[in-house]
Amino acid sequence: MKKVLAKINRKNDSNVIVFSEEIKVEKIEKMFQPYSSELELKKYDPELPEEKDEYYYVNLSEKQFQTITEEYIISNDSSGELNNDGFSRDYMNITSLYLISDKKVLFKKINKSNFIHERGFIRVQSEPSFETAKNMISMSNSVDLILFKKEKKLLFRKFRIASWIVPVLKEFYRSATQEEVDKVLDKSVFNIGESFDTKKVGDLNRKKISLYLEHNELDLGKKSVQIKIDNYIKKYEKYDLVNLFDGKKFSIDNNADLTKVLQIVTGSFFENEITGKKMLAMSPKVLKNKIKNETKK
Repeated sequence: MKKVLAKINRKNDSNVIVFSEEIKVEKIEKMFQPYSSELELKKYDPELPEEKDEYYYVNLSEKQFQTITEEYIISNDSSGELNNDGFSRDYMNITSLYLISDKKVLFKKINKSNFIHERGFIRVQSEPSFETAKNMISMSNSVDLILFKKEKKLLFRKFRIASWIVPVLKEFYRSATQEEVDKVLDKSVFNIGESFDTKKVGDLNRKKISLYLEHNELDLGKKSVQIKIDNYIKKYEKYDLVNLFDGKKFSIDNNADLTKVLQIVTGSFFENEITGKKMLAMSPKVLKNKIKNETKK
């Protein structure tokens, strides 16, 4: 049985039924248009910028799936016990609407701009007419996030919006905190330009910093490390890296400089052993040996 629920930003009973009657659900269902099943989906990679009109997915663990199920009361047994108590009173605090069906859940983020306090409209028809509307929620027919129940998979276009609706997504690709950003951009090894505010480090670079701290943190003030960095930069100097390092310190004036520095300290530039071409790696994660050592008899 399909039903439409709302998530309300309030202390208790934050999930309420909006529509459960079949005829009402059928009317609003056209405003929850899922993505075409013919689309080619990409596994989300936090190190790559999101592309327009691309659709991404992530696979959930059992624990993550359970967290979402409990937060949004998705199971039919549980959601069947809900009502719409306080919906009219607190509708201005709705943060999302979602449609539950047997196989999937379709989410729409609701912004303050979606609420109509009072607005006038001219209806264009053979004879124009003027109408007013108040205490309403406007919406497009698109969705921001889809949860596939059986597959335990999330599908979305924009990670920022998807992770706002389902915070558990942030566990996959955590952004560095400001404290962590400042830790990496230590002034003893970084010259930060006056025009560059480290509080404005972009989200993509914050994710890269988080991965760097997890997988590749180096002692950038150590002489032996500095020599290796200097030699590494000279090897790939044609990629406009030389001016970023003076042998002791990195110089950063903007987010683009920071991106290149992070590529340097994670060793992202490499030479393909098969083609001999110089390339850029997409992940700083250290590979784990999947082959178990066998004890010789």
